[in-house]
Amino acid sequence: VEAYSQKSLLMARELANKQSIGDALMNLAYVARVRGEGELAETFLQEALLLAEQSDSPLMMSRVLSEWGELKLRQHQLDAAKVYFLQALDQTGQNEPEQIAVVQLGLARLALARGDIEET
Repeated sequence: VEAYSQKSLLMARELANKQSIGDALMNLAYVARVRGEGELAETFLQEALLLAEQSDSPLMMSRVLSEWGELKLRQHQLDAAKVYFLQALDQTGQNEPEQIAVVQLGLARLALARGDIEET
């Protein structure tokens, strides 16, 4: 996965395609998160966040913030995870039900990690 994402990132950079660059960075952040490489994941997420800001894309911003929430959840930084998930939800437009569902699942995992079965 990492090798394909790295190749994708290189190609997207050559084409100057911000959406593809962001997608590749998100994939690399995910791989780093799963491997427990939090600092590396944050490096990819910081670049993706800058791209999302430059692109003025609420969906891309939501995706980046949601992945950051997942990273903080994995690092057991539950308060930070909640902030990122709520920011992601705030960025998600009503036209993006799939992204809303992704963020809601993150919030559900956060509630379980806190032992908050009844949290809404």
